[in-house]
Amino acid sequence: MQYEFLLWIAVLANVVHQLEEIYLDARNYVESYGIPKMSDGVFYYLQASFLLAGIVMAAVGWRAPAFSLMYPILIMMNIIGVHLIMTIKYRKYSPGLLTGVVFILPVGIACLWGAAQDGVLNARVVVIASLLAIVYSLVPFLLIRMKKMLYETKRK
Repeated sequence: MQYEFLLWIAVLANVVHQLEEIYLDARNYVESYGIPKMSDGVFYYLQASFLLAGIVMAAVGWRAPAFSLMYPILIMMNIIGVHLIMTIKYRKYSPGLLTGVVFILPVGIACLWGAAQDGVLNARVVVIASLLAIVYSLVPFLLIRMKKMLYETKRK
């Protein structure tokens, strides 16, 4: 398949994005929105899990397009749903926005375009990939909620 390589470029684009987040201290920045600050370990583990997910999905490629396209959709959702909306809502720069707009969004769109050019993109693939991306992106929030519930139960 001619455009499958774009999935690897998405991984690289997300690495650059993660560097911006780390360098501009996004971990501490989220606290200004009232979101509990993550420990260093959790923050870096999440960053590593996004990178590993991208590598696995790029390696699978068009053999399972709904699975592999979950990654570009996931990282585009992160840019739009977190960085762009938070910047607009709070009128305050969100670390990761620049690399997200310059790299992630164009590369993510290119991945979808490439999948279409290679004949592996259809409505079913987009819906499944989007649902998988939503579920994957909710896991950290669900774990935070579970941790709160477990600690509250132990205190009683």
